[in-house]
Amino acid sequence: MNNIRTATPEDLDQAAASLAEAFARDPLSQWIEPEPSARRHVMRALFEHRLREAVEQGATVLVTDDLGAAAVWLPPGMNGDATPPPGARPEVVEALATINAAHPIRPHWY
Repeated sequence: MNNIRTATPEDLDQAAASLAEAFARDPLSQWIEPEPSARRHVMRALFEHRLREAVEQGATVLVTDDLGAAAVWLPPGMNGDATPPPGARPEVVEALATINAAHPIRPHWY
């Protein structure tokens, strides 16, 4: 049985790799990085950045013992970083800024 536990900083590299693999065929991931050979690398860097930021800010980051799955819950008031992946196309930068600007004003979990 695979237990769920709070992530530690040492877990984040492998958790990011698992998330990049899980989302490699996701339409948004494909749009962010159209080149299949680069997608896992780009998405892994993006997920690792977001996971580290979440842990450092005290968000809830859960992983399975085998690090094959991860979940991030940002509490009210913590919207996360809208920083695009390195080398992102201008339309990706613009889309992430639009998404970040559209967060609800009232307190919410994200």
